[in-house]
Amino acid sequence: MPRGPEPRSKRVSSFPLRESGAVAMETTAHPYWPRTLSLPGKEYAKADSRYMTSDDFTVAMESVTAWAWGPLSFLTFLAFLCRHPARFVLQLIVSLGQLYGDILYFATEARAGWTHSDPRPLYFWVYFVGLNGIWVVVPAALIADACKHLSAAQRAHDSPRQKAH
Repeated sequence: MPRGPEPRSKRVSSFPLRESGAVAMETTAHPYWPRTLSLPGKEYAKADSRYMTSDDFTVAMESVTAWAWGPLSFLTFLAFLCRHPARFVLQLIVSLGQLYGDILYFATEARAGWTHSDPRPLYFWVYFVGLNGIWVVVPAALIADACKHLSAAQRAHDSPRQKAH
């Protein structure tokens, strides 16, 4: 009997949302794209100029996002819709990757003395910290959730089995 999506799928929808947003920002920040396509990326680039200068770290990070985390995020989303047994393992892998990438993203800019960030409150606090900070909080919550479910599954697997009479 086919199963419908589990109620948690709304929360897990952050997987395709995160990756499609990152890919959109990377492609629309390109200076040679038509004006209407490049406006969101150019606006965000005011908060982090690394997107307009083809900074090596940013290009590498966004490439991993587009080619690894993007497809894995979509696979994770599908796994939750189908209630696949590996769904929490995938959630853990993708969330760890996202959290690691965001920590590196903030850490490299902090080590550079915030030189690529516009100090005006809108650009620094709303765009740079706020928009990226969400993707520290969400993966951290999903890591905790995956650990809870994986621990419960392992506990159930390790518990002594009752003999049927």
